[in-house]
Amino acid sequence: MTSPSGHVRLINRPLARRRFLALAGCGLVGSMMVRLDREARGIEPTSTRRFILYNHCNGLQNHHLEQSTVDGPSTFTLRSFMEAFVPHQSALTVVQNLYCSTGRYLHGNGSCALACADRGPPDGAAGISPKVVGGVTIDQLIATALQEQDPDVKLRTLVLGHPLTISNGNCVQGTIIGTGDNEPLYPILDAEEAHQTIFGVTNQDEVLRDLQKSYLDFVKDDIQAFEAELPGQERQKMQQYLDSVREVEKSFTNLANCDEIPAQSFEHQTHNFPEYWRYMQDLAVIALSCGATRQATMLHTYGCVHFNYTFDGETKNHHERVSHEEENGPFMEKILRFHADQVVYLYERLAEIPEGDGTMADGLLIQWMSDGGGRHHNGADRHPVVFLGAAGGAMNTGQWLRFSNDEYSLACAHVTAARAMGLELDTFGDGQDPCNGPLPGALA
Repeated sequence: MTSPSGHVRLINRPLARRRFLALAGCGLVGSMMVRLDREARGIEPTSTRRFILYNHCNGLQNHHLEQSTVDGPSTFTLRSFMEAFVPHQSALTVVQNLYCSTGRYLHGNGSCALACADRGPPDGAAGISPKVVGGVTIDQLIATALQEQDPDVKLRTLVLGHPLTISNGNCVQGTIIGTGDNEPLYPILDAEEAHQTIFGVTNQDEVLRDLQKSYLDFVKDDIQAFEAELPGQERQKMQQYLDSVREVEKSFTNLANCDEIPAQSFEHQTHNFPEYWRYMQDLAVIALSCGATRQATMLHTYGCVHFNYTFDGETKNHHERVSHEEENGPFMEKILRFHADQVVYLYERLAEIPEGDGTMADGLLIQWMSDGGGRHHNGADRHPVVFLGAAGGAMNTGQWLRFSNDEYSLACAHVTAARAMGLELDTFGDGQDPCNGPLPGALA
């Protein structure tokens, strides 16, 4: 009757073809119809699972999280850049001190923060070219599984990055998403291309005309077929419900439609560009909320720190100036606060959109991490990971997990995310950093 994404299929008949933009303003209606269908069949409401991987190069590191006061395993006080999470502390799971054995590498995939898979030879090994990516990354493993759960989604995954015009070796061998051994999946760096990928249309006038229609107009034939199968009393209830849907539609005609987020063009930059990044995040939210995809990856800086951040009129190079000279200073805190704000923004946007008996954030899990470890160029045994979201109750949230050194590998954090998304997974990677299950205490 319904697909997990919330697209309605009445009596198993596929919906008529319609453009994704026309559905973008109708996420609430779709969820309401799903709820009606489930109630009619006596099915308990469930949360649609969605996964976001948020990664930025060489930023979130173990010693930065020590700036938050930890009182105990389930009681902690947030301060510094983590203050952004205070309104959602009950949905937060912070993990510290995860090891990853390839600390001999410098940046990106070499530090194995994303893959924890077959990394290939060390940087600069004689006669051997390092792999761009050593294996499938956890976001892509989850994306494939979520698409198998919901074949109707248009995009298996959506990978968006920050545009850069910097030619540096570390950028090429930086944080790259992988779909297999030396099979990189490069992020979309152009805003117009991202818009086209998600919405899949070029004729805006035609789309705008469709947006003036009711969602019910697009499923009219399916509704009529469904009503024909109902007894008279139930048919009357159905008609009352459809009338109420049309009334609700009038109240959110501006919700997530193309009037709010038209295609935009941005020049590639050599510095942080908050306006661009917010636009890309809005695109990701729409794609997730309207059923275009169930998994999005946000790669800020595309795995390269050789560019500038500007805050309060002050500009500093993230690599040479901040990471090398002021790694624990106030400017780094501004960088981290910026990214914390972005992670919270993604969560709050989805929390504003109703789904079932709750919101789209109920089934959401965001994994925020960096390809740094304990410190810049060092500390691969000190990787932190911040999870935000309960993943439909799968995560044991509202806690701060600090493990002993060399106790659990970073691969276990990836396994934890996969299990929270419904995958039966116990190990991940190439065995250099063994993991025999999720992080203890992380899952409900």
